[in-house]
Amino acid sequence: MPKTRSEQEVRIRRIRKELVKQIPQGGEILKGSLIERFTVCGRTGCRCLQNEKHGPYLYASVFDGKQSRQVYVPQSLAEEVRQWAQNYQRLSKIIAELCALSVEQIRLRQSSKTVRKERQAKR
Repeated sequence: MPKTRSEQEVRIRRIRKELVKQIPQGGEILKGSLIERFTVCGRTGCRCLQNEKHGPYLYASVFDGKQSRQVYVPQSLAEEVRQWAQNYQRLSKIIAELCALSVEQIRLRQSSKTVRKERQAKR
């Protein structure tokens, strides 16, 4: 672990650069979860009435600020939408780590100012 303030600052900047490189590119992000649903159609004699439901059908469950919504995801987009949800999870983790580094940097700078003030007071 770096000891001096400048070594710690360099370490924080290096980690920050590495994290920024990991941010998903292209803006393909989905904040939500993916749900597989099975349905019953209700037609007389259909297999779904004997516990062999239709599906699975993929839905993206998203929150629009007021309520949760489920949006049907066609089979042809399933893998792509899964990747978008994974990109959001990865981005969330990166943001949390960047915020923790910012707090560390604030504390580091704050403590160095306190030390300077104490030294000036002793003079």
